[in-house]
Amino acid sequence: MPPRYELLKSGVVGHNRRYAFDLRAFQFLHGRCDGSITLNDIAGVLTRLHNVNCSCGGTVSASTVLVVNLRAVQDLDSLLEEFNPDDPRYICINNPQATVQDLFPDGVEGDRSVHLHLMFATDPAGPSMPFTGVRRIGARGNVCRVSGTTTKSLPTSSDYKDVVGDPGTHFIDKSDFLSKRYHPHNNPDKRIPVVFREAGFGKTVFCTMLESYFAAYERNWRTKVPSRFPVPRFGALRDQMPKNTLAFLIDFDILVQHLPEGCEHEHAEIMEACTGFMETVIAQFYEKHAVFLGEDRPKNSNKYMHTFDGLKTLLMDLGFRLFVIVDNYTSPFAHISGTSEQYLEYELWLQFIGYVAADLGGFIWRGFITGRPLNGYIPLSNRLTFAEKIEDISNEPDSLGAIGFSREEVVDLAAAVCGDTAAHLADAFGGNDIPNGGTLDVYPAKKVITVLSRLLNGDPLDRILSDDPLIPTTLSTSTFTDS
Repeated sequence: MPPRYELLKSGVVGHNRRYAFDLRAFQFLHGRCDGSITLNDIAGVLTRLHNVNCSCGGTVSASTVLVVNLRAVQDLDSLLEEFNPDDPRYICINNPQATVQDLFPDGVEGDRSVHLHLMFATDPAGPSMPFTGVRRIGARGNVCRVSGTTTKSLPTSSDYKDVVGDPGTHFIDKSDFLSKRYHPHNNPDKRIPVVFREAGFGKTVFCTMLESYFAAYERNWRTKVPSRFPVPRFGALRDQMPKNTLAFLIDFDILVQHLPEGCEHEHAEIMEACTGFMETVIAQFYEKHAVFLGEDRPKNSNKYMHTFDGLKTLLMDLGFRLFVIVDNYTSPFAHISGTSEQYLEYELWLQFIGYVAADLGGFIWRGFITGRPLNGYIPLSNRLTFAEKIEDISNEPDSLGAIGFSREEVVDLAAAVCGDTAAHLADAFGGNDIPNGGTLDVYPAKKVITVLSRLLNGDPLDRILSDDPLIPTTLSTSTFTDS
């Protein structure tokens, strides 16, 4: 079988993925794709693509072409953004008539680990195009950077939208959990994952990341360029998601603000607190999704439309489904006890949780729940219809992909932000990344950010770790199988 070349990819120095293509595009345009195609042929197609949208004033040149073989561990845009045409590792070709077969005699079929094989320059060389959005970087591609500045920083907000809206911010990308858990073909499990962690592990950031995912999906499914997520990871799930699915993020800490504290309260007090809570979070939902609801958004005076039943009626009429996210699920149950807790469970079931359990897989497409540990107890799990719809993954190895940092992630984030000054961090603390003797170590995100912020500010590593040691929480995985 002769070598095949259709997967050979070409790009333009200083330009993003919009100006990169593989030879299948050439085959489509010219009816052939074989080793006889020259660098001059490819430059002609790139010029046509380039002239459509770019105003840098240059023409793609075949006079100097680099054989680069950029690896796919990072996003292509990130690789292009950091590309250095003077790097001595790259082979420079100065013959526009050189053929693909001359350069790649064995072809490039199936080499999907390579993002880019050939890099073309423009003549004259213009300024690099501005890069925006989130870039996937790092040795393993698990660190993200928000483009737009050369200044390096770490997250200071627990809201994902704020994190990715701040240029220069570096963070660990947790969106892989989406494609692993919620891809309907790879994982048809409709149960709602539940993760319990103490404060500071990044539960709220993860919940707001889920909310942002659906907002990005709905706003960008036509353009397919979501700036809040690394494009390839977003795309892995994007086309499999049911369209018109909105995220309903409900924070039970807000309910605590409505509840009377103590153990012996009248049912009416608890019912009023839950009713006011639902009115508040549903009003927030309508405000967040005003762009989709338009004139159908209910007025605040419409009490029924500020119940979950009313919300469901409206969204189903408009053709929407929900992805339900509950943050701080255990907070109200740590706040009250006794008969008050019984009344609380009854009202939450009646006004919200019962709908989720009944509609999961239908109007409720999927969901996610997180909270602090509550002595091994999951509120409302005594109701069989709810217990069957949830899965506690707090101690599963894969839950590290959602909340908390592995040792590997701490080291990679430190290397991306602090460079050489973080070289000895891996030796400065213990921890294992894979189940070892039935245990797994996870680090609180807040503590990691604090330590790395001090390192970024120039504090000596030994002083930082003596003041604020990075001590992991060891999770027991002995009751789970390693898949």
